[in-house]
Amino acid sequence: DIVHVLTTTGSGQQYFSATHRLVKNRMQLLIVPISTPEERTYLIETDVTKLRVPFPLTVSKRKLGSFKIPRSPDVACIDRDKLKFPLTLRKWKQADAFVPLGMKTQKKLSDYFTDNKFSLIDKENTWLLISGSEIAWIVGERLDERYKVTEKTKVICIFKS
Repeated sequence: DIVHVLTTTGSGQQYFSATHRLVKNRMQLLIVPISTPEERTYLIETDVTKLRVPFPLTVSKRKLGSFKIPRSPDVACIDRDKLKFPLTLRKWKQADAFVPLGMKTQKKLSDYFTDNKFSLIDKENTWLLISGSEIAWIVGERLDERYKVTEKTKVICIFKS
């Protein structure tokens, strides 16, 4: 049956046992324990410097000055004046869209996931940093162009996951 799944069905096909699920992701089979998806949202107020739940996240602020923006996807440097507090951490939803850093137009998050070969499990485990109603950062992945630091930035909010 497993060989048949690998050769005949598309990505995202799922099979369940009493305790686990098997997900086909291209030519891979991913086996994970069955769990309840996280549907909670978490607020980040202006004075928050550290979160432990839903995952470790530090938040700091600094003036632009000679600060060099790290190239790590685990760090987001965002123009503080562009953020609308409280920020929200939540999982992605089907209609979500953002403007990927370096681009000028919006992209559906589902298309971003497909283009970057996210498995169904990766999608389910992806968190978003939301400012107002917009995605500011796909946590650990990509910043939204609208929130990037520019020469006009006065204060940088640094988020490190």
